[in-house]
Amino acid sequence: MKKQFAAIAAAALTGILILGGCGQAQSAAGQAVSMVPGTATVYLNDSEPETITVTATASLNVEPDMAEISLGVVSRESTAADAQAQNTEKVKEVVETLKGLGVAETSIQTTEFYIYPEYDYGAGEERLIGYSATTYLKVSDLPIEKAGSVITECVKAGINNVNSLRYFSSVYDETYQKALEQAVADARVKAEGLAAAAGAELTDPPTITEGYQDMSYRYDNMNSYAMETPAAEADEAGGINLNGGTLAVTARVTVTYKLYVSPTDDVEEALEQAVAE
Repeated sequence: MKKQFAAIAAAALTGILILGGCGQAQSAAGQAVSMVPGTATVYLNDSEPETITVTATASLNVEPDMAEISLGVVSRESTAADAQAQNTEKVKEVVETLKGLGVAETSIQTTEFYIYPEYDYGAGEERLIGYSATTYLKVSDLPIEKAGSVITECVKAGINNVNSLRYFSSVYDETYQKALEQAVADARVKAEGLAAAAGAELTDPPTITEGYQDMSYRYDNMNSYAMETPAAEADEAGGINLNGGTLAVTARVTVTYKLYVSPTDDVEEALEQAVAE
C-alpha cells in the first residue's frame, strides 16, 4: 500500500489532487484511480501545468582589436574628364601606399564613385565652375594599433576625406557565449523570485529562446589579420593615435519554466487517509 501511495504522490507533482467518492479503478492519467475497491478514489488532473516566462539581457565589454576605415579621394577640375583622370591617378597612389603598408589587396574595396558639377550661386545667378570626382575606398582587416598610421600615410598619398571608422573584436564569439550564459543565469534568478512570490517552485528543464544578436562588432576574417612591418615603422613616424574604447557585446534570452505547487496539508492528509483505508 505504501508503494501505491508513493506512485500516486509522484503523479500528483504534475497535477491537482481532488478527493472524490467511490469509483471504479482506471489507470489513465486524469481518470479515477481507486486505491481500494469500494473506498476512496483519487483524481489526477493531467491538464498543462502553469508556467512562468522571463526575459533577461547581459552585456560584457570587450576592447576592439581590429578596425575598418572608409577613405575618400576628392578631385576638382574644370571638366568632368579632367576631374576623373586626376581622381583615378590619386586613387592608384593611395592603393599602392596601402599595399606598401602591408594591407592585403583583398582588404581594399572601392565602395563609391561619382562625378557631379559644381556651381557658384553668387550674384543671384547659377554659374558652372567645374566638376568634382570622388572615390571612396573601404580598407578592412586593420589591426587597431596600426590603423592610425595607415590613415596618416594615405593622407600623404592623396586622401582628403575620411568618411567612417569602425571597430571590431576578434574574440566576439567567446565574449558573446559568456554573455549568453550570464543572461540565462540572470533569467533563472528572476524566475525563482517570481515563483517564490507566487508560492511555487520551478521545474526543469526550461524552454530557452535566444533573442536578437547584434553581430556588427564581430570580426572573423583571420586570413588578413597580420600586416607587414612597414605599418609598424609608420607608427614611429607619427601616425594618428586611435582609441577604440570598449564594445558592448549583448545577449538576450527568453526562458519559460513550468511551476510546481506543493499539495496543501488538507490534500496530503486526505491522501494518507485514503491509503490507510
